[in-house]
Amino acid sequence: MKICPNCHEEIPESAKKCPSCGARLAGRPIYKKWWFWIALIVLAIIAIAALGGDSEDTPPAITNPGDELVETISPAPEASPSPSPEETPAERTITAAGQSVTTKNFVLTLEAVNKSQGNDFFKPDSGKEFLELVLVLENASDKETTVTTAMFDAYLDGFAISESISGTAASDLPAMSGTLAAGKKLRGALIYEVPTGWKELEIQADLALFSLTDADKVTILLNNP
Repeated sequence: MKICPNCHEEIPESAKKCPSCGARLAGRPIYKKWWFWIALIVLAIIAIAALGGDSEDTPPAITNPGDELVETISPAPEASPSPSPEETPAERTITAAGQSVTTKNFVLTLEAVNKSQGNDFFKPDSGKEFLELVLVLENASDKETTVTTAMFDAYLDGFAISESISGTAASDLPAMSGTLAAGKKLRGALIYEVPTGWKELEIQADLALFSLTDADKVTILLNNP
């Protein structure tokens, strides 16, 4: 016997309709049917077979054992060309009359070094003298250039000095200035008023005044005997 879910009266186990209220009775639950379990087993087998097939079809990843041994080799740096040797300061220094220095574009010669007390109109102050440097500058380049006294910076015993206007006026030579054609020479004088007991005169000459290199720089270094 079983209970009708509608009227709660007892009815036969095999009844499909309640004799009391006429309600239709549901059949056995699906999980109590034999074919349900067979279908469930078949589905489980199919699922297991599918999972097993995926693992077999996927090839294992192959690691190249040589990958760990490969080293990155950087290319060797290219050797920079060795700079061409440059003249040392001593090779472009004039220390006595009669010496010359050749630079990239010029030849500078110190012809003479003269001491003077001027003339009747222009004389140095007491205890001083005019020091005259006679220079010859040759333009060895293929271009015309301008020569000016601004190319020459003078230092007496370590102190900067300027050319003497009185000494230049007393000299028979022109100042070191003018236009110098290619291949030509210019003679002139640098004249300074100095104490008679001076020790060292240094002149730094930049013969290519507006150049950005040291190729035409010369030093004149004189000691008072």
